[in-house]
Amino acid sequence: MKERKEPEAQDSSLRAWLEDCPPSVRAEKKEALAAATEEAAEARRKFMEDGSAAKEGELIRDILRVADDELLAYPGTCSRAKYKKYGHFPETIVYDHFGNHEEFQRASGLRDTRTTKSYRDRRARLKSEETVQEYYAESVRPWCGAFERKNKGDEILLVCGSDFHGLEVDRFALEVFIDVCRRTQPDVVCLNGDVVDFNSVGFWSKNPNKLLDLQGEITWTVENILRPIREAAPDANIDFLVGNHEYRLIRYLCNVSPALASLSCLDFAELFSLKELQISLVSNDAILAPNERDRQEMSKQTWKIYGGCFVVTHGTSAGRFPADKELNKYGLSGMSGHVHRPQYQSTPTVVNPWADWMTCGMMAKNDLRDGAGHGETFKTGPSTWTTGFGVVSIFPKEGVALQTPVVIKRGIAEFGGVTYRERDACAEI
Repeated sequence: MKERKEPEAQDSSLRAWLEDCPPSVRAEKKEALAAATEEAAEARRKFMEDGSAAKEGELIRDILRVADDELLAYPGTCSRAKYKKYGHFPETIVYDHFGNHEEFQRASGLRDTRTTKSYRDRRARLKSEETVQEYYAESVRPWCGAFERKNKGDEILLVCGSDFHGLEVDRFALEVFIDVCRRTQPDVVCLNGDVVDFNSVGFWSKNPNKLLDLQGEITWTVENILRPIREAAPDANIDFLVGNHEYRLIRYLCNVSPALASLSCLDFAELFSLKELQISLVSNDAILAPNERDRQEMSKQTWKIYGGCFVVTHGTSAGRFPADKELNKYGLSGMSGHVHRPQYQSTPTVVNPWADWMTCGMMAKNDLRDGAGHGETFKTGPSTWTTGFGVVSIFPKEGVALQTPVVIKRGIAEFGGVTYRERDACAEI
């Protein structure tokens, strides 16, 4: 396909083309172009006066004449502005036959046909997906389950937090979460998706300057969320479920240089210190789905089963009864996040008489606290979200799980006989 120049760009390019010529040659070219312009105008006047009908073949030959004229700028191309100036037929005649100038170009072979363009667009998208697949295979998949330790007891104690959203995490909620991990020494700490926010590379991004501090958000998350959790529970399996917000970064890392992204590197595991902190990823290959809609949907469906009877997933269901929807989908007891509010649903069946599901609150700051929490850049109206997390005791032999929500309201939380109250010192971690 020949490169198309827009009228404004073509005029400025024409001036640059003339200015690059030696003065003597420039004068000759200007005269020649003026003559060509007058000749074309005379041809159009004569055509209109004669009242004759033009055939498509004549129009095609004429646009090719203009495109191949080496006197004119950019031989081999013919924009709308160029043909209006040097073509021998009025634009109304072109529109009568072809509808618009793009179709005129297609009929003349100066522009790709729609089928060719569609194929090339699909091939370009496929090339982008191949790049994503290569990155995923090298930088994400090897860390899935990389540091998992087998549980040797009859019970699995799991502490699960969802939707931290990086810098927007509720500092008090994080203090409570870390202290519960320290007190209980769980077998598993599950970071159930959206640990980071990455608003700067997401759909709701408002401020392009946030890209300049992408590394800052990652570093803050590592030093204030991941590292303290590992220090509080040194022997626990820490599972980092890849949610839709982490998915944003993975796709972004495939197509950007570290300098442009203000990142120290482009390796997902190194950015989040997964090896140092012995943190395993949980991912379901959503990034390899065939189209964008499927990828977005699958990125929310990352899940893992613990003890053969309890599933943790970031979740896709919303609406009034997300817990019921998730329970019906998986058929196992489980926990999800995504909706930012706790809900409990028990639906015993003959196959699974102990089936229940809990959606846990978000770990991000609720804007009802002081009007400046998670979602302030895209959410309108009063918040319907609740801050909190969940603690689960899983008994694999019996096939049951006992779930306990930890809800945080107005700086107060309670778990295991301990009441937590927010103090000024908790504002900083």
